Amino acid sequence: ILQRLTLEYARLPDAVQQWLLEKLQQAGSRGEVQGLYESLLAEVEPVLLTEALQRSGGNRREAARLLGIHRQTLREKLRRHGLDSPEEQ
Repeated sequence: ILQRLTLEYARLPDAVQQWLLEKLQQAGSRGEVQGLYESLLAEVEPVLLTEALQRSGGNRREAARLLGIHRQTLREKLRRHGLDSPEEQ
């Protein structure tokens, strides 16, 4: 299992490897590793959403298509990360 995890880790982009290493080191000092998935999503997802909106010229339908998600899912994610505009709330 450890060998497989090492191989999978090596496939991650450098920035993600560095982030994961930092989180594991922080967790090691506290003796716990929890919430890595949610922590990674909280950092990466807003960037992806913003990039998709920029590439689509603000067109949410197109941004959702670029991300491979439903438009309603995009709206929920934007709201969750505080990226929705006030007139759309």
